[in-house]
Amino acid sequence: MHACPAGMAMTGLEVAENHLACARLSSPPAAHFIDASTQKMGMHACPGTNPGDPVIGVHVDRNLLLCGGTPAETAQGTIDASTQRNGMHSCPVGQFVLGIETARNLLICAPLPGDPASEIVDTGTQEQGMHACPDGMAMTGLEVAENHLACARLSNPPPAHHIDSSSQKEGMHGCPGTDPGDPVVGVHVDRNLLLCAGVKIPLPFNLESEALDPNGLPLNPTWAWQRYYPGETPPGSICHNFSKDVTQVVNGQQVTVKIPDFADCIGRVAAPCQGPPESCHKPVKVALKPVTRIEATNKGIETARKVHSI
Repeated sequence: MHACPAGMAMTGLEVAENHLACARLSSPPAAHFIDASTQKMGMHACPGTNPGDPVIGVHVDRNLLLCGGTPAETAQGTIDASTQRNGMHSCPVGQFVLGIETARNLLICAPLPGDPASEIVDTGTQEQGMHACPDGMAMTGLEVAENHLACARLSNPPPAHHIDSSSQKEGMHGCPGTDPGDPVVGVHVDRNLLLCAGVKIPLPFNLESEALDPNGLPLNPTWAWQRYYPGETPPGSICHNFSKDVTQVVNGQQVTVKIPDFADCIGRVAAPCQGPPESCHKPVKVALKPVTRIEATNKGIETARKVHSI
């Protein structure tokens, strides 16, 4: 963006001609950062108080300010508006994407333990209905027009991924969490969905319903995955096809067989839940018993039918 020379800050702006008035600061800040959302007196401003951080530069079309100082919320990551690598907008080397705003071509970036030398450009890997990095990797860059992702390996990749449609960081869509938060593994630009590294309840095959039917059973239940893909059937691949490979001894020889495995897609099986009870999904034992109900039809004929209650 257009900015004042080193050691100076803005004292005026002429938008049509893209001219800045600048003056020298007595104690210029050692660093600058981009702000995309801070509000003061009903307008976009640099953060801070007494009186706050000075504005060093501005990008009018993208509504970005270059502020003098260091952002206070370092645990949330920092905004990058211009780093280029692999022919796309990327985070600085050694940092991963925590949030995205495609309209202004912004990334939230933060350093995480990983291997920058493993960075690749991925053009087609799919997970949970969107373009995603290969297993064990997270995003370091994005090229929207060609739908290309830059990906690098995480040192401690989370065991699961979850879809996020609304979490906010620095005024844009980002994966939840702090210090610095969950990295972005994949993105669906058209639907504004992020695939975030980490486990989040509800898991994709949890059944959800807003009401009960006359028998006390969930009315028109849907899978949690269908919040983000209404009317579509979730593929078994998002739950490793409900199975896992184990080694067993058969007739004195070790063989690999598949056994049922789906608890990590339906209930919490990782660390004990620390949140409120309603956020802690636990496996529930369900016993079905037959109940006979006598009902009158519109012709006045009594009929008996079997229903199931829990």
